[in-house]
Formats: sequence, C-alpha cells, structure tokens
Amino acid sequence: MAMDSNKVLTKKPSRKWPRIALVATVFLAVFVLFHTVLYLSFIPSESMEPTLHTYSFVVFKPIATDPKPGDIVLIWSGELKKNLVKRVIGIGGDTLTFTDQGVFRNNELVTESYTQGKTTSETQTFTVPAHCVFLMGDNREHSFDSRFWQNPYLQISGIKGVLLFKLL
Repeated sequence: MAMDSNKVLTKKPSRKWPRIALVATVFLAVFVLFHTVLYLSFIPSESMEPTLHTYSFVVFKPIATDPKPGDIVLIWSGELKKNLVKRVIGIGGDTLTFTDQGVFRNNELVTESYTQGKTTSETQTFTVPAHCVFLMGDNREHSFDSRFWQNPYLQISGIKGVLLFKLL
C-alpha cells in the first residue's frame, strides 16, 4: 500500500481545552454569584425545623428593605463566630412577651403555624430598639437565638440576606 506523498498528516486540534475553559468559567460565575449576588447557606442544626430541615441548603438574597416579622434571615453571629439562620420575630419599637401561651407582640398573640416546641417555660419581655431585630428559631426548644444571646438585639445592618428559596 503506497502512501500518497501529497497528503500531509495533521493532528486534529484538541477539544479538551475549550471544555476546561467552559467548566472553569461556569465555576467562577457560580462562585461570584454565590458570594456577591446571592448567599448559599447550609442548615447545620435543627433550630429552624420544621420549616428548614437539618442538612438542607438554602439561598438568600441581599436584604433590600427593612425586614418584617416572619422573614427568615441569614446573619453573622459575632458571638458564635458563624452564620446563623433565624426568623425575625420583632422589629424596632416592638415589645415582645413570651409566655407558656406563646409569643405576644405589642400585647397581641402572634399566630405562628411554623413553630415547633414551647417558646418558654417562664415569662420574658423584650423591647426591641430602633434599627434592630429580635430573632428566633422555629424549633423553639432547640434554638440558640436572641432569647439567650448576650445582646438579644441585632442591628439591621447585621443581616446578610433574606430567604429566597430552599435547594434541598
């Protein structure tokens, strides 16, 4: 079999590098998205059950307006040196009273269909300062929240994001 001397053997260009570049670009875009535009968080404990289950992933968006009672927020706890996910129970000016009957905001019983467990066995009252929030987990018996912190009030500026959706 004679080889045609006019045919030049050429190596096909590798398609490996464009794929690597595409994967790297997608990875970088997702990284930037979840560190600047959105926040991805992991739920490490049962404090937000039954709303958010332990070991689930959730996505938060930066907070654009003042939070309102019922919002689920992502915060940085300087006391614990980690991110926490909690529900806003009270905002600046609210007086919160916790009894064995439930949570009272400004002397009105708050309907909380999302909670699990008793809020407290003793009566506690808090008045939330302006520009602050009071936060609690939905699983009241297993949540380290504003009721137990050295400073129970979090400045609104300490909120990193508000819940957008659950991934898992």
